[in-house]
Amino acid sequence: MRTILSPEPYSEFERPAIYLAGGVSGRNWQAEVTAALSSVPGTVFNPRAPNSETRVWAREQIEWEFASIRRADLITFWFSDGEINPITLFELGAQLQRLALLRGGGGNRLLPRIVIGMAPGYLKGDDVKIQTELLLPETPFVSTLDALIEETRAFIETMAPLAAG
Repeated sequence: MRTILSPEPYSEFERPAIYLAGGVSGRNWQAEVTAALSSVPGTVFNPRAPNSETRVWAREQIEWEFASIRRADLITFWFSDGEINPITLFELGAQLQRLALLRGGGGNRLLPRIVIGMAPGYLKGDDVKIQTELLLPETPFVSTLDALIEETRAFIETMAPLAAG
């Protein structure tokens, strides 16, 4: 699987495309996910820039995230314990609303999916579950990073025939 790091420019990418939404400071959980998915087809959009601790490029970073999350076939959210992740909460709300509106429009278009992972003890877990259930009740929840990786692998397996054809 090809990994595209923010804010690396790109014009083409292989499907299925996975976006790793979640905190970009602290534990580098994105590196764990990309390593676990290295042997499968597709593209990972990773918003954790190599220099993510500096904010001199904030606009470029945000624009890259905005475009990349909308190109993804699967958006994985990871909420770490001990952190609130306010930007991730904002992104989740925006994507839930976007996908709920797209689903309400009907048609045959294959729509992106969301999988939400929350570490046990995540501070806003109940809020995330309730808000998600109100907009997209079929959204799967997992409680470990390994389970998030397994959900992602399962999605990739179901997308492989579609991406090839």
